[in-house]
Amino acid sequence: MRLFKLTILFVIGCVVGIVAAALVGRFVIYPEVTREKYEYGHQMGVLQAQIELGGKIPKVLGRDVDPHERMVPFFSAKTESVVVVTRHGVKTLRLCCDGSEPEPSE
Repeated sequence: MRLFKLTILFVIGCVVGIVAAALVGRFVIYPEVTREKYEYGHQMGVLQAQIELGGKIPKVLGRDVDPHERMVPFFSAKTESVVVVTRHGVKTLRLCCDGSEPEPSE
């Protein structure tokens, strides 16, 4: 009879442990993982948009970059940087990829 009670208590302990682990997983771990995945996807979308915009700048605004003129960093995405160049009082965007441009502060 004592062995039967120990077996029942062991089974109840296992069930309580499984339920507790499931509750912690559902209400603590799952929301955190979901939030991290959402933020990662959002950051990848922003980065992809920056790369696409940077690739369109030379076709629309030109590709002439004088390394001696003052450049203000606008944004940087992977290997490309977009800088603001002021010429004759007009500000325009240029795509720089040679590594000589300053890194923008984030």
